[in-house]
Amino acid sequence: MANQGNFAPGTKLAFSEYKNGRPVKTEYKVVRFLAGGGQADTYIVQKASFLGSSQKYVMKHVYGTFASDKSKYYRKLAAMAKFEPPAPNMTWPLAISSQTESGSFCFIMPFLEGYSESSRLISYIKRWNSKATHDEAQPNDPYFLPKLNQKDPNDPAGMTVKQRAEVIVQAATIIDAIHKAGYVFSDVSGKNFLYKTNRDGHVEVALIDTDGLLPSASASGHTYTLGMSGTAQYRAPEILLGKSPSVESDRHSLAVWAFRILCGSNPLDGKYTHSVEWSEDNVKQNFGVNPKFIISSRVNCASPAVFAHWQLLPDIVKKYFLLSFSSDALHHPAQRPTAELLEKCISAGYKLN
Repeated sequence: MANQGNFAPGTKLAFSEYKNGRPVKTEYKVVRFLAGGGQADTYIVQKASFLGSSQKYVMKHVYGTFASDKSKYYRKLAAMAKFEPPAPNMTWPLAISSQTESGSFCFIMPFLEGYSESSRLISYIKRWNSKATHDEAQPNDPYFLPKLNQKDPNDPAGMTVKQRAEVIVQAATIIDAIHKAGYVFSDVSGKNFLYKTNRDGHVEVALIDTDGLLPSASASGHTYTLGMSGTAQYRAPEILLGKSPSVESDRHSLAVWAFRILCGSNPLDGKYTHSVEWSEDNVKQNFGVNPKFIISSRVNCASPAVFAHWQLLPDIVKKYFLLSFSSDALHHPAQRPTAELLEKCISAGYKLN
């Protein structure tokens, strides 16, 4: 039977939200179950005291083995709820319930309506790359040589290359603000960056799953982890080898995500990595111990379709990726370019300013 959650519609739950630094008790009422997972369930809720109000929120009920230290995780979210987020368009915790004896609890976040996962943008390019690899696409296919303001025929939303660049700029700006505030996001990926296109063509980007936010080692003076290590395709080499999330691992994941948005491929997953068995040992070896950038590697080279996308990138954007996935940056995290540099390179390359 499908998971329908632990709270029926109409259930009221008590939360603490903060006004002027002081906790205020507020009740929220469950409207409907939204989605379930192995660690948590989500619901659409409304404030019970505002009768007739249509404003919706998301409630996350966390109950699984979601952290190596549940009490520390709860205290971190409770502290986050007291402050404003480092950047706008983040699903920051607004209120939090008490914690049960088992460690489970609920917290409230903004409800983002009309957004899609940025992983969809990646899948549209991957779909074309697959066609091109199997000689189903023509050399003059409009998506093979996309122009700056040309709509993507594989994308139902019809986003242009320039709009994709705007998505990257806004995402990089959010991550940069998180880092400058002294935090590590720890799970930069296509599923956590959301986007939507307004009627005027303006793109808006939002970041979700901010409950995985961690204090950076540079800000806290120590390595801090709750057993969370990001999404598989985006993990930095050192994360695969057992290190804790850091600002530098965020920078790697952000560069991977941006490359996938523009070229449709993991920048370390080329001809060689496709030819070997996808096992835990091989993943650690090929993406952790000995990663190779598919654009500059002869052995682990990119497919012709991916390389075609690469050739169309502005030079300043190419330089950013070459720096991000150089041997120095892959093996020495401190050498990785910042999120702010990505924002500047994309803005300059696609003339967004």
